[in-house]
Amino acid sequence: GAIHFDFKRYPFESWHSIWHRWDTRHFERLAQYSYSPLGLSQLDHEFLSHVPPGFPTLIWMLTKVGIPLYFAGFLIPILSFVIASLILYELALHEYKDRKVALRAVTYLAIFPTSYFSQMPYSEATFLMWSVLCFYFLRVKENLFLACLFAFLATTTRWIGVTLFPVLALQGLIWLR
Repeated sequence: GAIHFDFKRYPFESWHSIWHRWDTRHFERLAQYSYSPLGLSQLDHEFLSHVPPGFPTLIWMLTKVGIPLYFAGFLIPILSFVIASLILYELALHEYKDRKVALRAVTYLAIFPTSYFSQMPYSEATFLMWSVLCFYFLRVKENLFLACLFAFLATTTRWIGVTLFPVLALQGLIWLR
C-alpha cells in the first residue's frame, strides 16, 4: 500500500520542509546577516565562518531584487543546474563531436542518484555550474582568463574549487610550450 505521512503527528513538517534542512539554514543565515556573530553561540559562529560566501551572496543578491529568501535559495540551484547541463552538453559535444554522447553526459548528470541535491538550497549545483563553465572556457573557448574567473567563483562556492587551479596551470603551461 501507499505510505502516508502523518502531518498531525509531525505538525512542523510539510511537503517542502524535507528540502529545507541542514546547510540550507546556514546559507540563509549568511545571506541575511553575513558573518555577524550577533545572536550566535561561539561554536555556531566558528562553524559559519568556514562556509564560503559565494552561494549565500547569490541568495542575498536575489533578495535585493525582491525575491523572498526562501525562494531565492531554491531558484539559484535550479537555474545553476540548468545552465550547467546546457554548458556540459556543449563541452561534451566539443570534446567528443557526437550529439548522442553529449546528450548522454547530460542525461547521466540528471539521473545520477545524488542529483536531487541540485534542486535543494545547497551550493552543489552552483559549484557545478562554475566548474563546468571553467572547463568550457578552458577547452572550448581556450580562454584561460575566463576559465580562472570561473574557477575562482567555484572556489567561493565550495572550497574544493581550489583543485581547479592546478588543472588551469597545467593547461597554461601546455599552451606556452
